[in-house]
Amino acid sequence: MMSERKRNVKLTKRFVDSLKAQTKEQRFWDADVKGFGLRIWPSGKKVFIVRYRLPHQGSKHPPTTYTIGEYGVKTVEEARQDAKDIVSQAGKGLDAAQSRKKLKAEWTIKELGEEYFEKYVKIYNKPSVQKQIRRALDRKIYPRFGRRLVGHVTRRDVKEFIADMVATPTEANNTFAYFRKMFSYAVDAEIRPDNPCFRVKKHKTEHRKRIFEEVETEKILQALSKAEKEKRFYDSSTALIRFLFSTGFRIGEAVNLKWGEVYSDTMQVIMEDTKTGRSHRPISEHARQILLEQKGDNAEQDEDFVFVVPGTKKALSYSYLRIVWNYVRAETKIKKINIHDIRRTFLTIAGTISGNAFAVRDIGGHKDIATTSGYVQQNLKARQELMNNTAKAMLAKTA
Repeated sequence: MMSERKRNVKLTKRFVDSLKAQTKEQRFWDADVKGFGLRIWPSGKKVFIVRYRLPHQGSKHPPTTYTIGEYGVKTVEEARQDAKDIVSQAGKGLDAAQSRKKLKAEWTIKELGEEYFEKYVKIYNKPSVQKQIRRALDRKIYPRFGRRLVGHVTRRDVKEFIADMVATPTEANNTFAYFRKMFSYAVDAEIRPDNPCFRVKKHKTEHRKRIFEEVETEKILQALSKAEKEKRFYDSSTALIRFLFSTGFRIGEAVNLKWGEVYSDTMQVIMEDTKTGRSHRPISEHARQILLEQKGDNAEQDEDFVFVVPGTKKALSYSYLRIVWNYVRAETKIKKINIHDIRRTFLTIAGTISGNAFAVRDIGGHKDIATTSGYVQQNLKARQELMNNTAKAMLAKTA
């Protein structure tokens, strides 16, 4: 069993804030309230606990350890008062741990989902991921399991749930991932003892490799020009799509781009919060011109979005951009294309031109080179040319 460091100290906010995670679990016991303590996991998570025995349990009986709550959700003083109440109730024969188990055993999946969303998702996940989880809960998980008791969901139920979404395997796998994480939260919170999602297999999906041919890119840009001429959509929406063609940015990066992150004089963008964290990207001259057109003569504030709904400071929505893209699909009659294919095409061309995975990683904002490698020399013609040139160089002296 993992060893613990145990100390009797006065638990205060300053003391708790000063504590750092170690490779092993740590426990600190309060000098004022007997049984009240703090547990620190190697992950850095700090949780208040209290230990107690019931009147009929002798000194040789192991004490019950009850989790009061996570530091940050509860203050030190709130947790200390809870500990006093729990110890007092234990002296009267009332077992807080058993009461909690009995109460949580009667929870429905919807009640679990809402607690998971409030106490975990909102704290640890980015806003974009929060929206995806919210959508999965409301549209997929609750309609199927919302009224079911948490303890009554079986592995077979989960398998059937995933199997029923075979027509949309990517969505099924994403929903399954959120469902599994929710049950892991339930296990950690002692709401149920096991996770019914374990050993359930996801759908097999093929990695999408769609890139645009030159003629397809031309058709898409012509469709955007037609839409702009006919004033079908906000100018900012077609400008955003053109910006993607000029930078290879992720759509979320363009939608959430703010003026404080744009340095047009040095042709770069420094985004504080992307899929891979803080990201420093160069931009093309064409992209710079698009940004200048969006700004116009207005002195925008740093916190203002670049691509906005006209007359407001509200960022364009994904749903509106999907409407624009559906128009592009219909106008070009190109099948099976999505907006992310713009990024894939841009980075593939960059890889073909440079052959340098590290350079493509930097302009694409990838976290590691393994992700980037799929874009470098991806098309057959470029690979054949590379093989021919390498063979010629290799054999030149023997000819």
